[in-house]
Amino acid sequence: MLPGESFLEGFGKNVHLQTDKDGHPIIINQIGMSDPTDITEGTVTEEQATAFMTHMAACRMLHLSKLSEERQEIVRCFCIQDLNGLGMKHLTSQTRYFIKLFIRIMSENFPEVMAKIRVINAPWAFTVAWAMIKPILHPRIIKKIKILGKRS
Repeated sequence: MLPGESFLEGFGKNVHLQTDKDGHPIIINQIGMSDPTDITEGTVTEEQATAFMTHMAACRMLHLSKLSEERQEIVRCFCIQDLNGLGMKHLTSQTRYFIKLFIRIMSENFPEVMAKIRVINAPWAFTVAWAMIKPILHPRIIKKIKILGKRS
């Protein structure tokens, strides 16, 4: 297994397979299913994480650009963040640093990629993560986010 592969497996299921009722490609990230051990043990470097995150986002942008050209309109994605399995092991200082890094990379290089964001299966531990993430998000992004618990 490559360094970081276990953590990145939770992001590996983010393939566009369907569209929502508005035609937005649906992307599902199963963050709670990822194994943060490589990050918490320092196996993944910031350089490796940055390269992966940038590559993943660039591939997403290429896909959206192709769809936009085909449809002759700007296409943005509908992102579902499935937090089933998220726990305190995902919220160490190292993983929080990488989450902030990902948000910075996305907001600086790929703004307005998402039409809407739904956080599903949000456990109690998510309140810690949300308190950390919300202040660094642009208000325009916050308006796109709806958080749904396990029963919503």
